[in-house]
Amino acid sequence: MIEQLDALEGEATKAIEAATDESALRDLEVHYMGKKGAITAILKGMRDVSKEERPKIGARVNVLRQTVQAAIDGRRGALEVARIEALCRDPHFDATLP
Repeated sequence: MIEQLDALEGEATKAIEAATDESALRDLEVHYMGKKGAITAILKGMRDVSKEERPKIGARVNVLRQTVQAAIDGRRGALEVARIEALCRDPHFDATLP
C-alpha cells in the first residue's frame, strides 16, 4: 500500500508540474483531491486496512494529501505570475488605467 501511495504521489506531482493553465490544474485538483478523487478514495478505503497498519498508512496518506495540495498551490502561484508577466509584456497594456 505504501508503494501505491508513493507511486500516486509521483504521478500527481509530475502531472501538476506539467499543467499549462489554470483549467488543467483545476481538473487535476478535482482528480486527486475532489469528492471522488484518488486520495479521497484511498481515505475511504482505510476501513479495509488492518488496525496495525492503519496509523502508518493514515499518516502516509495525510503526507500525500499535504504534498499534493502544496504542489497545486505552488503551481497555481507560478501560473498566476506567468499570466501577469505576459500581460505586462503586452505593448498595449496600460498600468495607469483603472
